[in-house]
Amino acid sequence: MKVEKIIEGVSPTGATQILWRLSEPYFVSQYHRQDDGTYIEEILEVEHVVTSAIVVPYTGPEVLVFPADEHAEILSWSEITGHRGDLDHMAAIDQFCRRAKEPSDELEAEILDFLTREFGEPD
Repeated sequence: MKVEKIIEGVSPTGATQILWRLSEPYFVSQYHRQDDGTYIEEILEVEHVVTSAIVVPYTGPEVLVFPADEHAEILSWSEITGHRGDLDHMAAIDQFCRRAKEPSDELEAEILDFLTREFGEPD
């Protein structure tokens, strides 16, 4: 996948943000835990992403990649991927592009593994 830098700015919290246009649509799975312990999946088709770089207290610098619209409005605050250790937007975009090439079954397994580690097995 190729990306094109559209615009750069600073958020109200001081994060440096860049809007990128994707060369092809990217589908983002968002999982939401329900009160009964089950998860529902929401699929977002995005043609843009925002990278957001900031130094987080106690954990240090990070750049996160979020799904966005063409106006740089973030569609979900669940990041797609991220890069930690510096404020390098290109490293985060490179990681995003590598992730976009992974088979979807592997992504789904990775997401479900993360949710299980974070929240435990569904009831």
